[in-house]
Amino acid sequence: MTKFYKVGTIVNTQGLQGEVRVMPTTDFPEARFAKNSELTLFDDKDLKIRELKVKSGKSYKNMYLVKFFGFDHINDVEKFKGMSLKVSEDKLTDLDDGEFYYHEIIGLEVYENDSLVGQISEIYNQVQMMSGS
Repeated sequence: MTKFYKVGTIVNTQGLQGEVRVMPTTDFPEARFAKNSELTLFDDKDLKIRELKVKSGKSYKNMYLVKFFGFDHINDVEKFKGMSLKVSEDKLTDLDDGEFYYHEIIGLEVYENDSLVGQISEIYNQVQMMSGS
């Protein structure tokens, strides 16, 4: 079974031409939301909805404006608000030594001076912190 990893959340629509605002949860938004990137849409119950292909993507006010092929009107994408965008495991980029994906860190124990101080449960990136989410 293929694993999927979250790269963003559709937070709203933008204009009338089918663009959506995406809050990225990836360190690689310029690659994940680039033209011809393949993403998978999941609903709030984490059920796979459909495959999507990016027609265009650009940075916009701490978010990304993304348009998908085949969705040319606000009515086509309105129902996507609140849904997650994910990539399949086979589309993950190889990282350098010492670099990790969020999903590899969540759940790890944190120690200080050989004493357990907690467990990583969530990671906030700078974009999320600046936007107040």
